[in-house]
Amino acid sequence: MRDKWQQMYKEKCMSAEEAAKLIENGDRISLPTANGTPRVLWQAIAKRIENNELPDCELTVGLNLNAPDLCKSEVASKAYIRDGYISPFSRPLAQQGIIDPTPFRFFDIPRTLVEDRDYNVVTMTASPMDEHGWFSAALNCSHSYSVTRRRWEKGLPTKVFLEVNKNAPTVYGHNHFHISEVTAIVEADWDLIALPRVEPNEKDVAIASYIAEQIPDGACIQLGIGGLPDAVGKQLVHKKDLGCHTEMIVDAYLDLYKAGALTNRKKTFMPHKSVGTIVIGSKEIYEFVNRNPGVEIHGIDFCANPDIIARHDNFMAINAITECDPGRPMYI
Repeated sequence: MRDKWQQMYKEKCMSAEEAAKLIENGDRISLPTANGTPRVLWQAIAKRIENNELPDCELTVGLNLNAPDLCKSEVASKAYIRDGYISPFSRPLAQQGIIDPTPFRFFDIPRTLVEDRDYNVVTMTASPMDEHGWFSAALNCSHSYSVTRRRWEKGLPTKVFLEVNKNAPTVYGHNHFHISEVTAIVEADWDLIALPRVEPNEKDVAIASYIAEQIPDGACIQLGIGGLPDAVGKQLVHKKDLGCHTEMIVDAYLDLYKAGALTNRKKTFMPHKSVGTIVIGSKEIYEFVNRNPGVEIHGIDFCANPDIIARHDNFMAINAITECDPGRPMYI
């Protein structure tokens, strides 16, 4: 069968410009977050938008770090772009009203895009195809992978564009596409975006020390990204048998693993596995998750589903708040 899958691959592999021509006016397109967004393919699609070839297309993006051309006013003003997680690239456009900053419950985005908005196109970065014809889209499975699976479950036609990058890790879990399911393939071996560690400040450390007191051995924790979650991670290195079920698998989890604090042994759902929907951080964390049986990546409608989260005993989520309205009461 290997020869069959290789032949399919050759037939579907094309230049970014050729793949971009398969986008039709009126398509509704889902882009995953950060490294999950195909860089070279979206350069070509953005050029078509700028040339007024796709005036009726609708896009939903989140944390756009990899398709800066979409954040040029001469491009963004010629398509309807929803942004569910404003990035430094997109913030000026949101402030000018050129793109639509749209708040979502993350786990509900796939349902919304499929059932309410009829999104029919998905673009994703993927690892190279294996001998069985499978690609892993695991660095940023997030909402886009789930959109595809939901549409296929309903029997809805869906176009899937994969940008295959040899630098993208293969990660286990429910995040794979088969060559027979793919519309077009573009090859582009750009370096993955690695985020620098944010050094916790004095306030972060103080807050983290209080949080760490509340987390018992054996807890299953969810950490965000940034100075405060990193500070919490440093405070937890002496804990025992912590578990990971999270949105983002970040470097703080790697720190806990190295310290022997993260084992996943006491998890009451999917024990022995660190489970998330996005991997983002340093080059080291990308290397750590590659073909690691202890890590699984699933769609966001699985990872952030309250029913799934509730299957974990001693589940604790730690996130930072940017600002709190002092005029409104807070209940903790």
